[in-house]
Amino acid sequence: MHGVHWTRIKSRFTIFGEVDFAVIAPSGRLLLIEQKAGALVETADGLAKEHPR
Repeated sequence: MHGVHWTRIKSRFTIFGEVDFAVIAPSGRLLLIEQKAGALVETADGLAKEHPR
């Protein structure tokens, strides 16, 4: 699936967002992928996207 929108109710608030790809295995496990264009930088915490200011 691609372009999946999601909503979650937490306490008195609604949280919503979107994920680019959702891959669901026959076992029911779920992998969510957020696709970004452009170069990545390697940081101590892993790969990150630099956003221009």
